[in-house]
Amino acid sequence: MSTGQSRSRFAAVISLVTLLASPIVLRANTETWEWEGVKRVVALSDIHGQYTKMVALLQAARLVDGQLNWSGGLTHLVICGDLVDRGPGDRSTLDLARKIQGQAEAAGGRVHVLLGNHEVMNLTRDVRFVSKESFSEWADDETAEERKKSLSKFHATKSSEGFGGGEAFDDEFPPGYFAHRRSWAPDGEYGAWLLGQPTVVKVNDTVFLHGGLTESVAALGLPEINRRMSSSIREFISGADDLGDRVTWPAEYSDIRRAAEALEKGRGKDAEAAKRIIRAREDLAFAPGGPVWYRGTSVESERLEADRITEVLNLLDANTEVLGHTVTKTGRISSRFNGRLYRVDVGTGYGRKPYALVLANDAIRVLDPATGTLSDPIVESPQGEGWPHGEEDLSDEEIEKFLRRANIKSFEDDELGGVPLRVLVLEGNDMSFRALNGWAQETAAEAAAQGREATRRYQHQVAAYRLDRMLGLHLVPVSVERKVEGREGAVQIWMQAAVDIATLESYGGGDMILEFDEQIAQARAFSALIGLEKRIDEGRIILPSSQRIMIMDNGIAFTERGEIELYMPEGCGPVGAGFQNGLRRLESGALKKELGKLLSKAQLDAILARRDKLVAECVDPDPDWSVQKIREMRERELAQD
Repeated sequence: MSTGQSRSRFAAVISLVTLLASPIVLRANTETWEWEGVKRVVALSDIHGQYTKMVALLQAARLVDGQLNWSGGLTHLVICGDLVDRGPGDRSTLDLARKIQGQAEAAGGRVHVLLGNHEVMNLTRDVRFVSKESFSEWADDETAEERKKSLSKFHATKSSEGFGGGEAFDDEFPPGYFAHRRSWAPDGEYGAWLLGQPTVVKVNDTVFLHGGLTESVAALGLPEINRRMSSSIREFISGADDLGDRVTWPAEYSDIRRAAEALEKGRGKDAEAAKRIIRAREDLAFAPGGPVWYRGTSVESERLEADRITEVLNLLDANTEVLGHTVTKTGRISSRFNGRLYRVDVGTGYGRKPYALVLANDAIRVLDPATGTLSDPIVESPQGEGWPHGEEDLSDEEIEKFLRRANIKSFEDDELGGVPLRVLVLEGNDMSFRALNGWAQETAAEAAAQGREATRRYQHQVAAYRLDRMLGLHLVPVSVERKVEGREGAVQIWMQAAVDIATLESYGGGDMILEFDEQIAQARAFSALIGLEKRIDEGRIILPSSQRIMIMDNGIAFTERGEIELYMPEGCGPVGAGFQNGLRRLESGALKKELGKLLSKAQLDAILARRDKLVAECVDPDPDWSVQKIREMRERELAQD
């Protein structure tokens, strides 16, 4: 990849009668992953709980009737993963897919429900992206006794004396949470069904899946890919169950991972279970280059990825791939590599219009359900839309390890808002990321000369990240200490799909920030907590792909003063009960352990002093607070400048 790109900011026996009426089925072992002779195939992807949009697509494609029963005859419908997460109707979409799957098979057609990374996440107890509305679809299956017992566990593990009641519990574990967990278990209603679904299928000469394929994965063949996907998920959960109470309640994905990493070097049954978990996490269901995660075929330059897709298609004796997972920038279904790849994730889960791909009569067309018309896919420019991996697909611990250990392929000196830094290109373990490297060590005198009390120091960047994670906010990009070219400094992951708010507003997209009231309120309160005196515009960014706010450039912070008025003059916005509870849980011992090598005792004391004032301020948030008020205040500040 060129330096210029690295600086840019912004993938039998059959009766004769049946043979004439139905497609030929190619069998692999006892499972069926390949079909030939299918006259019509409809593909869609990444519904993300948007049930009404799914219905609109199916009805426009003439696959279901007015009662939502299968009416597609011999058609094959391929759902390329991610039926769930983010939207309000996870259970509704799953139930509809299950119903028409059986009806379609009885009619001689098929509904292929392929695993996406979000199905894998839910199956392995990672429910970060399940909305409260979707949890509520399981609320009737949850008993009062179940929630009462869980509340007791919450008090024992999440609360401190004198705080943390039902409001905090309901905020973290909305009604339906525990029933959802049960139904997604390997023997649960949805877990058992999904673990029987494939990850990759081939219909005619087209391979369908969620993320993308590398040569090494394609070489396994469809039966082995599908077997290993299911087995690695089962092994992960089996290992977690064998660890039992050694996994901190509520035993979500991150709790399981931390327990396994802590126990794997020991002895006995716990160590063996931990090792199984670690091995499972290195297999296809979790690997960044695995079939539900890999993005290179969708976003990498065709010049760099052309040989890969050619080899993948040759290995699978196919002509075309159809993928989801990575949202097209246009919001339309598009093609790459001269029609060898079609991308069908159009951002339905993020509020965009739904579309479906129709393969019939030797043509590949795009169906618009709003008009019922067919059109040609958009042909993408060959340079691609980004880098092959997304940092949002990895855990904080995995990104930290990568930032500390990855090879520095190249770097270039740059600046951001007048602050010197380096843009690094880091590579390792089949991954490549950009990162920002800063080394500021400003003295108090140098800060005073700039009219500031707070100093800019690279340690502040790392301290802000660690404090953010102590509060469970995930507003600050992963940051670590690392020596680069013999100089100590901070290395922070560059949020590759981000756009800063200043640029967003300059292009007329500023209204997007109005959708992030709570996140921006949390960001303002967190900035007050760290005593942030100044942040450049480029330090306030939005990740449209995951619908969240991020805050960078936290270097000029951590003053020794305990006031918050200077940092949050507009008052406290709707920060949420979870953030308030996190503030209350902060205590000096934990702060010293996490931040003691980065900040002075006076700075740590000031954090606690500001914390106390934030708790008092945010216990009764301003009901009239809004992002619009922040914008108006900022416009006044700019006018004064």
